[in-house]
Amino acid sequence: MIITCPACSARFNVADHLIGTTGRSVRCAKCGHKWHQMPEGMEGMAPPPAPPAPPTPKRPAPVAQPAPRPAPMKGQMPSPLPKLGDIPLEMPAQGHVPLPSMDGAEDDVDLSAALDRVAGVVAQADAQHAFESVGSKKSSGGESSGQDLPDDFDFGDAEPIPEVFSKASSPAKQPGKRGLFGGLIILLAFILFLGGLAAGAYFLRSQIVELWPDAAVFYEELGIEAEALGSGLKFRNVTSERVMENNVEILVVRGVIANVSDKTRDLPLVKLSLYDSANLVVQEKIMPPPERTLAANEIAGFKVNVESPAAAARRFEVTFAPRPGQE
Repeated sequence: MIITCPACSARFNVADHLIGTTGRSVRCAKCGHKWHQMPEGMEGMAPPPAPPAPPTPKRPAPVAQPAPRPAPMKGQMPSPLPKLGDIPLEMPAQGHVPLPSMDGAEDDVDLSAALDRVAGVVAQADAQHAFESVGSKKSSGGESSGQDLPDDFDFGDAEPIPEVFSKASSPAKQPGKRGLFGGLIILLAFILFLGGLAAGAYFLRSQIVELWPDAAVFYEELGIEAEALGSGLKFRNVTSERVMENNVEILVVRGVIANVSDKTRDLPLVKLSLYDSANLVVQEKIMPPPERTLAANEIAGFKVNVESPAAAARRFEVTFAPRPGQE
C-alpha cells in the first residue's frame, strides 16, 4: 500500500503485512514526522486506545526522626556518662592507664611458655656454635675462631660409604646380542636405502635428465644412455578440429613428428591431454606412434581421435609418453 506523510506529503510504498490489521506507528524518512498509520480502507478509524498506565506505587510514610538533643547551657555541667558495667572498651580513654590483670594464673602460663621458647632458641644456638667451633679449628694447633674444645674430645672416624652405592664399583655393561642385532638392522636399512636411490636414478633417468639436463653428463660418465624422453624429436604443424560421426562428436588432433637429430631415434608414445580453464587435466588419450623408429631429418605424421571430448576442455597439449620398459 502507499502511505502519505501528513506533514510533508511524502509518499512511500509499504507492504500491507508490515502495517498489520490494527495499524502501527511509522516515521517519515524525509521530515521525521511520526504518526499511527492504519491499514488501507481503515484510515478514518481511530487507533486503538493505549493501555492504561500502571498504578503509581505508594511511597512509605517517612519515619519520624528523633528530636535533637538540646545543647548544654553555658556554665552548665554536662550530665555524667552512664555506667558501662562489664562492657570492654575498644581503646582506653586519654590519660587512662590500664590496670594489670587480676588473673595471675593466666599470666603465669603465658610467661612459662615464653620462657620455654627462649630456652629452646638458646640451646639451639649453643649447639650450632659448638659445631662451627669444631669446623673452624686450625690443623696447625693455633687458636680457632670460636671456643676451643678439649683435646680429649673425639668424634671418631666416619663410616665409609658402602661399595654398593659407589659408581666406580659398578661393572660396565658389555654390549650383548641385542646391541649387535640392532647394529645389523641399521646397516641393512642403510644398504636398502642406497639401493633404492640407485634403482630410482637408473629407471627414472629420462625424467631426471628432462628435469635436470646437467645430469646427462653424470650418466654418460657411467656409460648409461640417459637422454630425456623425446630427445631429438619435435612436434610440428599440430592442428585440431571437431567433427560429427554417427551423432558423436569427435576431436581430431593431427600433426607431424620430426627427427631433428643426426641419428635414428626410437619414437615414444603420443599423449593428448585436455585441460580446463583452471589448467587441470580433464581427459587424456595415449596412442602408439606412426612408426617404431624415425631416421635422422625425417618426419612422420600422427593423428589422435577423442570421442565425446569433455565439455570443460578449453585447450589441448600433445606430448610424448614412455613405452613400457622405456622409462
